[in-house]
Amino acid sequence: MFLMLGLLFALLVAIFAVQNAQEVPITILVWTVAAPLSLVILGTAAAGAVLAGLIGLVKQVGMGFRLRNVRAEKTRAEEERKRLEGQVRLLEAEVRALRARKEELEGKISPPADEPGSPGP
Repeated sequence: MFLMLGLLFALLVAIFAVQNAQEVPITILVWTVAAPLSLVILGTAAAGAVLAGLIGLVKQVGMGFRLRNVRAEKTRAEEERKRLEGQVRLLEAEVRALRARKEELEGKISPPADEPGSPGP
């Protein structure tokens, strides 16, 4: 889509440049040069395209750096999640072992005989 629009714009610029072939003075700082209007138009259009391309390239490079940083951060976060999941599994196993030990100890200790609800002699 953008390629087609770009080609159409380039065609319009070329037609305009060919129809305007008279020489015009160009002043840059203290220098003055006479050049055909068509070359001035095509030159400025080309310079604008190059400048826009360079700006786009700089943005792409910046986005590439940001993407690399985000991927590295994602990898670190996944490693941390796995480490924490391992700790959770160890703690859950420890809780199960402690509960089993508690039940084992509660089974060995019988309530005193004079307490209500204790089995009689």
